[in-house]
Amino acid sequence: MKAAINFTIFLLIFLFSFSFKSIAQYTIQGRMTDQKNEAVPFANAVLLHLPDSAIVVTAMTDTAGYFSINAQSVAQTLLKAIASGYHTQTKLITETGNDIKVDFVLHSVDRMLSGVTVTANKPVIERKADRTVFNVESSVSSVGADALELLKRSPGVRVNNDNISVVGKSTVSIMINDRLVQLSADELAGLLRSMPAETISKIEVITAPPARYDAQGNAGIINIVTKKQQKNGLNGSITTAYEQHTAGGFQTNGNINYRFQKFNFFGNGNYFTLNRYPTRTFTTFYPEEKWVQTDDQKDQNVFGRFQVGADYNINKKSILGVVYTHGWGSPVHHSQEDIYTKAYSLATGMLDSVTRTIAETFDSGRRDVGNLNYEWRIDTSGKKLNVDLDYFTRTGKKRRDFVSNNTLPDGSLTSDSSNNQTFGKQVNNIGSVKLDLEWPTHFAKYSFGGKASFVHNISDNVFNYLDGGDFVMDPNKTNTFDYTENTQALYASAHKDLKKWELQLGLRAENTQSKGYSPTLNQTTTNNYFKLFPSVFVQYNLNENHKFNFNYTRRINRPDFWDMNPFRVYSTPNAYEQGNPFLQPSFSNNFEIGYTLKSKYTFSLFSESVQNYFTRVSMVDTVNSTFIFTRVNAGNNFSAGLRANAVVNFTKWWECNLQGSGFYTQFTPKVYGVSGTYSQPSFYIETDNTISFNKDKTLLAEANFYYLSKQQADVDLQSPVYSLGLGFKALLFHKQLTIGVSGYDVLRTEWSVYTNDYNHTVQNLYFDDRSVRVALTWKFGNANIKLRERNTGADEAKRAN
Repeated sequence: MKAAINFTIFLLIFLFSFSFKSIAQYTIQGRMTDQKNEAVPFANAVLLHLPDSAIVVTAMTDTAGYFSINAQSVAQTLLKAIASGYHTQTKLITETGNDIKVDFVLHSVDRMLSGVTVTANKPVIERKADRTVFNVESSVSSVGADALELLKRSPGVRVNNDNISVVGKSTVSIMINDRLVQLSADELAGLLRSMPAETISKIEVITAPPARYDAQGNAGIINIVTKKQQKNGLNGSITTAYEQHTAGGFQTNGNINYRFQKFNFFGNGNYFTLNRYPTRTFTTFYPEEKWVQTDDQKDQNVFGRFQVGADYNINKKSILGVVYTHGWGSPVHHSQEDIYTKAYSLATGMLDSVTRTIAETFDSGRRDVGNLNYEWRIDTSGKKLNVDLDYFTRTGKKRRDFVSNNTLPDGSLTSDSSNNQTFGKQVNNIGSVKLDLEWPTHFAKYSFGGKASFVHNISDNVFNYLDGGDFVMDPNKTNTFDYTENTQALYASAHKDLKKWELQLGLRAENTQSKGYSPTLNQTTTNNYFKLFPSVFVQYNLNENHKFNFNYTRRINRPDFWDMNPFRVYSTPNAYEQGNPFLQPSFSNNFEIGYTLKSKYTFSLFSESVQNYFTRVSMVDTVNSTFIFTRVNAGNNFSAGLRANAVVNFTKWWECNLQGSGFYTQFTPKVYGVSGTYSQPSFYIETDNTISFNKDKTLLAEANFYYLSKQQADVDLQSPVYSLGLGFKALLFHKQLTIGVSGYDVLRTEWSVYTNDYNHTVQNLYFDDRSVRVALTWKFGNANIKLRERNTGADEAKRAN
């Protein structure tokens, strides 16, 4: 209670510190609409000084067409409205009051005028106080692309074999129009492939999330903003693809939108049959032996997902929306494994024994997600209220059968054989309510909000062994785990423009209560804590060619359900993975200093310090000759470095996106009972190239390459890895049909090798990444359909998948 009172006092001081003006301010507010009284979003409002037409300040309209400009003086000024596809308009400012209202009704350019085509003039890359923006329409590489391909060209983003990450961040959250996407990696890739570049306005890369976002996770955020056009009608696309790894599989993705007057209906879905044959090798050292375990696996995955939703414009100020998502994994989804564990004598190097394990795993499950959203535009100044109600439920079942036989070097069987089964059921239920309020004033733009989330996960897991002719439950390896977590959060932030400076301050408070209970072990673990998470963003715009920024954020990373579940998941009788119910959250402090040159080149100095870092580590039980993966608060991690990104047009037909980073990582372990540090300097380079073979850009080729040097990954040292990708694309029938052929990891070099710095365990992993993909995409209907921005609150669902 004392902590909550202190936070309330601090929050009041923080808010009222902005309420006093140091200088007189004038506010110009208004709205831009078209001839049908529909909003014109993302247009520019430019205040010019007369008579020299010098720019005083600029602002951009929001999705409802509203803008707000703060200026120290409005004497002798002219306001200009600029929007792509509309005639430019100007209005002389004649009012003298502090609050000035100016509206624009823009007239669209319906045809070419005197052979001149009206085009957008946005830079490819824009740097803002809290994010970097990739303007899709200004990039040559967007022609014929989909959302997944565009992410490869976004500054600071890595896309390797459909896995998306932000350089320098351990995890990433994907949002579409500020709405969190709650999908698996394969489902997400399918959804992004079904989104043509023509429907996307920009991609926002947020390496330091501000106060309105959950403090959970060392996560970057990628927000894909779609175009906000208003015409009634039907549109959509469908993609079908064949993908060949060692084995082949099919994918089908599609989306559809229908808008009629006050209603907008939308839906999308994916269906996959994916087959991969990954291989894993683990080398473990015991006092007298070296064990080499080779796991050849055949994964056969069948799953699907669909989403349907609707928005209803109650009136010009209010919108009500609902979204429902259902996903399933078929019982056909299973893997087969052939595991050889060879034991070699360290003294002689000779083979002592071989254990062969034949295993088969069956997975099935379903996921249901619902969102109810209400948006109220309070007035024309930009004041807005958003309310979200979210519910997520997932039920998963898993069964694993594994039989092991041990032989001597001559092939004769020993008595050390076993036949085992594990099976269980997991149920996740998550609910949340979220409120966001935007409140611009003459002095600053304020944002306030709160969120309450409720998490309940339960897992029931059984271990059976064959005794005679019957399977018998082993009570020492059977467990039920019940976990609850409730979090309440409040936040406030303020954004201030001061001529060439932008300042944004935020504070988020989160109060968490968690409880883990294992009736089998008669063990209860509770953890209650209240924490504050400040954020600071500063940007200095020297001129259009030179922009500087600084940001600081504090974050928390909470263990997820599986991290804390003490149940053992066996791969062989002598190797298993286990959670840790005593895990504690980790906290990080993140700093970044950035520079943007000519809206084409970005540079960032960054540092991150993580306290109480938890991770997956390998343990070797030398007494029972057992290899274990578990989760522990392993130590403290520090990393610092430089990131750079450049978009270069070598010619009109060749666009190149270059990314590079150099960084230093130092890990101070608290595990294994050792002192000292593990450290390693590293670097990363990537080049993504798009080449156009004709003037209309309907024949395109792509070549992508990345190299990641040796790097420190907590207690492990990761060996270098690199990959080459090639592709060709043809756009036919007025670019409505796209045919693409692409190859990933062409040289089969994306092997991940990890060596433990303490016990020297080696993991050699390859996930059957080399592939060839042939895809056809057909776009149909009216391309000018409006989709509404929505920011749901179910961020916790990412920790349940």
